[in-house]
Amino acid sequence: MPVSNAEVHQVICAYDPDNPARNTGFGPVASSYRMSEEVSLFKLAEPILRPPGDSATADSLAYEGLPSDQDLIVRRVVALDTLFRGNLRSQALISARGQFTPQVALGLDHADWPLGDEVTQVRLGQRLGRIDPGELDRRGRQGAARLREESRAPALAEALRHLTTWVLTDPERRFSIAASEVGDNPRAVLLGLVDMLSPLVPGRWTFSTLESVESKSYRLIVMPEWPRPGSHNYGRRRLGGQPAPDGPAHEAASMLVARYQDYGLDGLEALRREQRWYSMAPTERAETLYSILTVHAGMTPYKELTAGPPVTPSPAEYVIEGAEELEGLAEHQEAHDVRTPGVRAPEAEETSSPTVDPATEPLSPGLGAEDSALRSPEAESRDREAAALVERLLQPRTAQEAQDLLFELHNSADRWSESERELACLTALRLRLGLVDDRPHAESWQPTFTHDAQHLFDLLVRDALLWKGPALAWAVFLREHSDPALPDPLRPVVQRMFELYEHKCLSIHPVFFVVMGRWAIPRALQLDALSESLERKAPPKPDRPPRARGRVRLTGWLPGGRRVGTAERTPRAGADAGHRARPEGTADDIRRLFMAVSVAVAIIVAVPLVVLVLMLAAVNRP
Repeated sequence: MPVSNAEVHQVICAYDPDNPARNTGFGPVASSYRMSEEVSLFKLAEPILRPPGDSATADSLAYEGLPSDQDLIVRRVVALDTLFRGNLRSQALISARGQFTPQVALGLDHADWPLGDEVTQVRLGQRLGRIDPGELDRRGRQGAARLREESRAPALAEALRHLTTWVLTDPERRFSIAASEVGDNPRAVLLGLVDMLSPLVPGRWTFSTLESVESKSYRLIVMPEWPRPGSHNYGRRRLGGQPAPDGPAHEAASMLVARYQDYGLDGLEALRREQRWYSMAPTERAETLYSILTVHAGMTPYKELTAGPPVTPSPAEYVIEGAEELEGLAEHQEAHDVRTPGVRAPEAEETSSPTVDPATEPLSPGLGAEDSALRSPEAESRDREAAALVERLLQPRTAQEAQDLLFELHNSADRWSESERELACLTALRLRLGLVDDRPHAESWQPTFTHDAQHLFDLLVRDALLWKGPALAWAVFLREHSDPALPDPLRPVVQRMFELYEHKCLSIHPVFFVVMGRWAIPRALQLDALSESLERKAPPKPDRPPRARGRVRLTGWLPGGRRVGTAERTPRAGADAGHRARPEGTADDIRRLFMAVSVAVAIIVAVPLVVLVLMLAAVNRP
């Protein structure tokens, strides 16, 4: 049951004997799917959706991937039913693989979840709405930022050191963690582990904050107590009570936790320069980590000076005569001497996009010459790394390599500065968001991307549109692919963008509307009346004949007749070449139809007369 990256579904499960799964127990009671789809999902994810063993005494959270190439975030809430009995409800958010991140899953607090505390009041068969992925991602990131402050509390330092040492020692093992190791807030401990170790250790970080039995799923699980003796542990290592092993991993883990608790994510910036973490052996990884942290010990991470709020004049100030044409924008830019590196000039719309090397490209598109002089070499190096990461992501790669790069990009984007985010957006648009091939001559062409277009927009473009450079590059990119309307999958992306803009949930620099012109919304959203009007006004292309609208031929509805298409008709001799082609043979069609109707009427009248004559002859027979 595949799900588009542009949508997030939700399913709520509870104990109800009438649930559509027909198991007279725990099953789906409400969802945004059709009934058949929700039952199919429940059967696929039943071990994750069900309560953790016999435990129904505390709320919990789980994050796991499904065999259907989907990701699942589940919260389990204990509620009281009408008889004041504890009834556990599981609310699951489902999306395509790669859209959720462990940080977003851990950052979603109860108030951030759809329905909030009203999840306990959902009725059987209730229809739920789909979730806005952008809003969900924003809430998860904000919640993760708040939870990160708890992860950096001194009370959790020992637990983080202990768990980090074990993961660095045996990175391929799955771990069962005793609840006594993480205290009262397992989400904060798991977030600290993911923040510190996801750039260093390969593999997906899946987890459950409460389980009573062990299984093959989840990389990390928290258990209030160990299962009874003799229970199968599925090859998991149980962490609880035993000391961490000594050696390079222990020393590196101690320094890593100390730096994380002192500086948060900013303290881990020095680790991003090493590109070989995932290919290292455990001992080499621990020794390299120890060496890097020793060099940076006592050094405060560099922080860029925050620029003031950008001046964003109203769109009315940018309304110029003929703004829907790129030539008007070119004149406007020449008057103000504005050029954006890495983006094609509007007057060169029909030419190919220039190739810009991130190593030689100006690194601060949004900063002036005086401001760029204040930037340190370290900041410029981070800008280059952000651009290089985006470029690696959009190059042709295997599915596994692309998935790993996408995961790395998710982790890096949370720590990007404004200049890194702006340059990453310009790099992505320079590479056409991973567009596989250029437009062929076929009229039914649809763009194909190496990754989901909506996902790339939310990750790389959306937050950068408030700056002039990315807004200009995005507008030029859309102009290139609007003929006469944006095709899928770009059209729903732009439609969602305009919806967010109308609801004041998205800031867009006015230069975007200057480039797109007054026809931007109807052409992007393909509104019927306005799109047809624009299409009629648009002149025909030189390599395509004018559209000819012919009348409906009646011969197609008669036996043996065929319907002649417009392309098969040729203008009559002496007719104007620009005149619409008119169908011929209408009189023949009417004559044939009249003959067919006459024959039918004659048959209908003749049959009763013949029967009547035969009956009279039989009666008068002596």
